[in-house]
Amino acid sequence: MTHHHINRYLLGVVLTVLLLSGAVLWAESKIQLASGSAIHLGWLLIPLFVLAGGAIYVVLARLEQEQRSLKNAKQYADDLIAATPDALLIIDQQGHILRANVGAQRLFGYSVEAFSQLTLPDLLPERFRKYHDHLVDNWFANPQPRPLSQKSELLALTREGEEIPVEISLSFTHHDGEIQAITALRDARTRKQAEARFRLMSKVLEQSAEGILITDRDTRIIEVNDAFCHLTGFQKKELLNKRPPVLHSGYHDAAFYEELWQQLKRDGHWKGEIWDKHKNGQLTPYLISISAVEDDRGTVTHYVAQYSDITLIKEKEQHLERLAHFDPLTGLANRMLFKDRLRAAINRARRNNHPFALLYIDLDGFKQVNDQLGHDVGDEALIQVAQKMTNVVREDDTVARLGGDEFAIIFNELTDDAQADILTARVLEALTFTITSQGLELAISASIGIALFPDHGDSEETLLHRADLAMYQCKHHGKQSYCRFDESMIANIKPAAI
Repeated sequence: MTHHHINRYLLGVVLTVLLLSGAVLWAESKIQLASGSAIHLGWLLIPLFVLAGGAIYVVLARLEQEQRSLKNAKQYADDLIAATPDALLIIDQQGHILRANVGAQRLFGYSVEAFSQLTLPDLLPERFRKYHDHLVDNWFANPQPRPLSQKSELLALTREGEEIPVEISLSFTHHDGEIQAITALRDARTRKQAEARFRLMSKVLEQSAEGILITDRDTRIIEVNDAFCHLTGFQKKELLNKRPPVLHSGYHDAAFYEELWQQLKRDGHWKGEIWDKHKNGQLTPYLISISAVEDDRGTVTHYVAQYSDITLIKEKEQHLERLAHFDPLTGLANRMLFKDRLRAAINRARRNNHPFALLYIDLDGFKQVNDQLGHDVGDEALIQVAQKMTNVVREDDTVARLGGDEFAIIFNELTDDAQADILTARVLEALTFTITSQGLELAISASIGIALFPDHGDSEETLLHRADLAMYQCKHHGKQSYCRFDESMIANIKPAAI
């Protein structure tokens, strides 16, 4: 029977007793008056009975309301305890577990009935129990709340015997004159794993030989490692809250960075070479890998860039490039690069409708230098020849060593045919000099053949062939001169091979 029904039942009993009592008093209570008539006192008692019954009803109604409020409050507290994700244990001063919520059952693996048979030390590894008893005594002796913001950490023991790290917080309440502790326990394994991963990542960040830069979603720099500072010359405080353009050198145009960001947004990563600026202003090549970091919803939260200084690689590439395309003795373009430059000159001349001249050069008297002064002096002579030609050509022209003492020059974009003669005369003058060594003096000069595009040919093979024929014509007529190709030179002269 509910409290509501009990209160109504008691009210009915009380009213019935009052009515019965009133009836008895009505029958027996008379007052004889002097006139001989009698008055029944029961009439006077009726209002008293009504007031008494009403008062009792009001009291019982209030009691019923308070009981309902208490019941609702208890249900509300029970719902809160059940809904709390943390494990909650209510214990008395002797350490007995009075109550455990669903979170505690899930954490420790015990049922509600099993918890009622346990004490708090049963949930601890045995080696900690003696110390913990003393600690609990101190808690109850000074029952001050210890919230999670002031949490402590210990090891707990599950039903299966597994030791797990937990965070605990305490609060205290009074019930039936006794102090009870409400213990909240939170599984710390996930946090510890996250902290361990964070420490590992921090260690990797610190010790990585690669420069690492991290930005937020708005590309503001939030972290760089020591290697990055070493690579760029900047201190961390000079970079934090700045954006990566602080490193830009101006080497790349806006279109380059636009394409970079388009790929990064589309694919989530980008990798390539960037020439950035060192703090000292020096242009430095880096191999950079940039990755976008997303949260669980796929929203980009950070960008991580890894920098590798490839200066040495670039230097090796340039060295290999020079070996592949430049003469190691003179530093001039070699035969392979010369062919590429000649092909480019033809294409440009066709596009811009400008003529150009091809010079084929052979040194006069060079064999005597090698024979009489030695190959070391001969090499020095070739270096001087290369330098003299480089000094008299224009910036856009090409000077190449084809092999031995044979050279070639491409004079690009001539205004007219006469300009080819003027430029060739300068070369011929520069290449007329003497070599002195070991008391001997030997004369050096050059024989130069000229072929013009498009008058003397419109292909690489034809132009080189006809410049070679013109050079042999100079040799035949006394050397130390230059000759322009004409059709009469074609017969019986073997050209050089390109």
